[in-house]
Amino acid sequence: RSKRGNVRAEQTGGAIPGIRSDISEQRTSVYGSGGDLSQRLRAYMPEALIEPFTRYLAQSGLHPVDGMIKWVFPIASYGDWARAVVTAGGISMKEVDIRTMRSKLVENLSFAGEILDLDADSGGYNLQIAFATGRVAGGGTSCAKYTNQ
Repeated sequence: RSKRGNVRAEQTGGAIPGIRSDISEQRTSVYGSGGDLSQRLRAYMPEALIEPFTRYLAQSGLHPVDGMIKWVFPIASYGDWARAVVTAGGISMKEVDIRTMRSKLVENLSFAGEILDLDADSGGYNLQIAFATGRVAGGGTSCAKYTNQ
């Protein structure tokens, strides 16, 4: 969520499968009951966020996963359009069937968007690549078989 001038970001842990049991098991089995949660969090968030996040947990008393879901923190700044570029690299197009966007190496695996080694100039071209490859990749799914008739 963002608004110009008053930018906010929400860190959510709900999209990380198994994180609740993973962190709970790790705290008791590896680090002991008082374990070093900071060490385990390195797998789930950038190093610079761990100390502020553990401070937030101590103040809120929340379980780490609930804390990730509810934690709201301010963004200090963001870059300008000159620096807003797509990172080059990704899955080589030599490994992808462009008619279906399926992997040539792994059966039933499709790719779309910025995971692919495709980039373009600013101005919406990368969004167009994402939409177009997503449409092609989605066209090969079983759901698409029934909705496109």
